[in-house]
Amino acid sequence: MGRPSNQAQRKRQIVDALLEVMAQTGYQSASISAIAKQAGLAPGLVHYHFKNKQAILIELVDLLDGIAQARYSELKSDAGDPKQALSAFIDSALALGKGSSQHAVTAWVMIAAESIKQKEVQVIYQKVVSNNLDELESLIMNFVKHQHKKIARKTIKNISALVYSSIEGCYQLASTAPELMPSDYASQTLKDMLFALLENQYKNL
Repeated sequence: MGRPSNQAQRKRQIVDALLEVMAQTGYQSASISAIAKQAGLAPGLVHYHFKNKQAILIELVDLLDGIAQARYSELKSDAGDPKQALSAFIDSALALGKGSSQHAVTAWVMIAAESIKQKEVQVIYQKVVSNNLDELESLIMNFVKHQHKKIARKTIKNISALVYSSIEGCYQLASTAPELMPSDYASQTLKDMLFALLENQYKNL
């Protein structure tokens, strides 16, 4: 595979700069001049590659989703059964360690907030959420089949929505009240709760 073009590298530099500025001061304070300063570029170069700040934010959504999917794929590649594959999804979203980034989590919370205000951001944000819900639903369905159980499709959709809501809620609290949350609690606790629900509540189905 060839090396990224200079234009692609410069755009990535600008998007990374927005991520850093958002982590430090928030999205509203992330002016083009602040982004340019963080990137070590002239503001004119930022405008050359992106028509406005929203365009950089939308590119950031794609970047963060790509990073998240790469982490998930890496963890899932070691999964030997549907339970491990489902665990990989939750670990990729919540576990600390290699590939995790508090700046990325904080940025994602801000992106969710901006999706309420900006329709263009909402469209791409909802696409990411929809894809993740579809993947989570498929993983839970595979786990249920592997356990030789039968659970209504609507119930699986509801469980998937609850799990994903928990992930988003963990992001919110990690960004807004980190001092109140236990250390490294989220991934294992959510997996324990999910598998207890799937393996015990539905054991007679």
